[in-house]
Amino acid sequence: MSGDNILMSVTFDVRALTVYDVLGRHGDRIISELEVLRAILSDNGMPLTKERILWVVRTGVTKIYVATEHTEMETDYQPIIGMISLCISVQIQTGKAWGEDLVVLPTYRNNGVGEMLLLKIIHAAEEEGIVNLDVTSSYKRKSAAQICYALGFVDRESRLMRL
Repeated sequence: MSGDNILMSVTFDVRALTVYDVLGRHGDRIISELEVLRAILSDNGMPLTKERILWVVRTGVTKIYVATEHTEMETDYQPIIGMISLCISVQIQTGKAWGEDLVVLPTYRNNGVGEMLLLKIIHAAEEEGIVNLDVTSSYKRKSAAQICYALGFVDRESRLMRL
């Protein structure tokens, strides 16, 4: 087939990445799999290192959620097939959060993985008392936007600026 995503039955979990994951015996494999996902998002981003992931996870401000596949092999490691970041900012009157870096390996798309990652950050934001959850996505990533719209996200009338 010419690069089309093949719909297959996938069993997976979504959970927050922890310091123990990164420092544990599968830490290097986890970093490698996250780097593959990061490269799908952008070819000009900063490469992921163990130190960078540890810094993100330890701050507590940003949580990285990963989707892991259940394999039929007897193993204590489940491969990472997708990820999303949830960034939380607490202000005096309210809290805000935004999701970024939603990405699923191409061979696992159209199986509900992206939707489950988004649902996970929606639930996590609600647990933190967050009223406003924004999600950013490149205009080129149409399938990510379609999932967001299906879950009730709407385009904002806002100007996003960068320095």
